[in-house]
Amino acid sequence: MNSLPIYRIIPIADVAPDAVEALLDDAFGTDRRGRTAYRMREGVSALPSLSFAAVDGHRLLGTLQSWPVALRTDDADHPMTLVGPVAVDPALQKSGIGR
Repeated sequence: MNSLPIYRIIPIADVAPDAVEALLDDAFGTDRRGRTAYRMREGVSALPSLSFAAVDGHRLLGTLQSWPVALRTDDADHPMTLVGPVAVDPALQKSGIGR
C-alpha cells in the first residue's frame, strides 16, 4: 500500500511557472508540446479558478490545469473546458495524487 505524502492543494498561480514546466517535462517528456492538446490550447490561458497544484511544503507534487476551448460545428461554437494536463511527479505517480 502506497502512503501518500501530506500535501495541500493551492491555486496553480501560486507556483512558479518554471516549476510547473519542469514538472510537465518530467511527467510527459520534453517533446510534449507536439501533442494535439497543445494545439487546442494555443492562444488561450488556463482558467485560474480551475487550475491547481499539489504541494508538500515548497515541493511541487502535481498539477491540474483547465483550459477554455470550443467545439466548432457548422452552425455554432460550443464552449467547453479542456481538463489537462494532469501531471504528477514521476516518483509519485499511481500514489493517488492525480485523483
